Amino acid sequence: MDRSIIQANSPKKVVWLYELDHSRQPFICLAKESLIDRGYSVTILDSANQPWSGELQRSAVDGRARSGSDRTGGRTLTMRLLARVGMWFRNGWLRSVPGARWAEKLFWYFGMAVRAVSERPEVIISTGIQGAAMAWMANGILRSRLVYYPLELYGEQHNQLRWWWKPFERLFIKYGIDALVTQNDERAKIYVREKGARLTPTIVHNYKRWQHIAPTGRLRERLALPENIRIVLYEGMLGHGRWLKNLVLSAEHLPDDVRLVFMGEPSEWWRSNVHPLMAMREIAQKVLVAPWVQHADLLGFVADADVGVIIYDDSARNNYYCEPGKLSDYVIAGLPVIAPNFPTIAPVILRYQIGAVFDNPAPERIAQAMREVLATPKSSWRNAIQAARKDLVWETQYPAFEKAVFGNGDPASLARI
Repeated sequence: MDRSIIQANSPKKVVWLYELDHSRQPFICLAKESLIDRGYSVTILDSANQPWSGELQRSAVDGRARSGSDRTGGRTLTMRLLARVGMWFRNGWLRSVPGARWAEKLFWYFGMAVRAVSERPEVIISTGIQGAAMAWMANGILRSRLVYYPLELYGEQHNQLRWWWKPFERLFIKYGIDALVTQNDERAKIYVREKGARLTPTIVHNYKRWQHIAPTGRLRERLALPENIRIVLYEGMLGHGRWLKNLVLSAEHLPDDVRLVFMGEPSEWWRSNVHPLMAMREIAQKVLVAPWVQHADLLGFVADADVGVIIYDDSARNNYYCEPGKLSDYVIAGLPVIAPNFPTIAPVILRYQIGAVFDNPAPERIAQAMREVLATPKSSWRNAIQAARKDLVWETQYPAFEKAVFGNGDPASLARI
């Protein structure tokens, strides 16, 4: 089969490999839903699909196949053996053997690769550096079309990778893939100039699906805030790698009728470094923390706010060249935005005139950007936000994603970024 393009009469079956829980990654879920809506078959293998997962354990014990696709004798036997060895790693004597942790990880890679092979897909998508290892292993047998869709700049994060993953990714990008998908031009330049990509990266922005969203009052009700109190909202991870301490301290410089609201899951870093600041009298009066909500319910809460905040620190390039999905969240929910003056965020906000940016993380400068946006009534931002909403949504990005996944019949072009 020609790996550069999936022919029109192909079954177009996709296997997606990811080492974490894909249900907590909205862009994998969104892309999967869109592919299924277009008639493709998509199977995601992630951290929930351990080789010793419940179904495989049952098949190892009583000899039943995991699913209809595994009922041939060879596949059933392979899955039963994988499940049995996995049970030994998890519950048996193998855990006490020196090096068992590494062996268990390698076994997981091998088991996931075998499961991918058993699906016999036309396309394999890998997201995550470990998912890439599993995908390349599986594709050594399948020779399917292999698409790399990383959502992070690996090696450019606060959480450092093991040293061997950087050279692995360079080899994978250079020799292993048929398409590379990334989130913006700045990240594409890094893949080409520094990571040795031989293919032109496809840009698929982290935008969410268009929805009609109206304020529901649920956020105000949950926080017991009256209508005359304006809300500046940050939704997202409450952890390291964001200027969250500065953001909390900026509340001291906000008008008395404004509340700075954080909505997310507090990390240990937050509890140790940020939460104590809320005992300060000037802060306690103006900062509130709302419980995290499921992504499916999120925008109904977001729409109650008056301003949305995007904030990362600039100490890692994964942040500096970020592509935050919350920009799309805020725009879809009808909110103007403030964000740092980073090259992948600020131009969008300024081009569509949907908010303000700050060029300095000092609390006073962050508060200045908030006051600048709050000085204009929320209703006056409506026309600009509606214009942005036509572009900053997933529907504008999906065609490029589908083209990258299945190919377009043209020879792969060399990157000239």
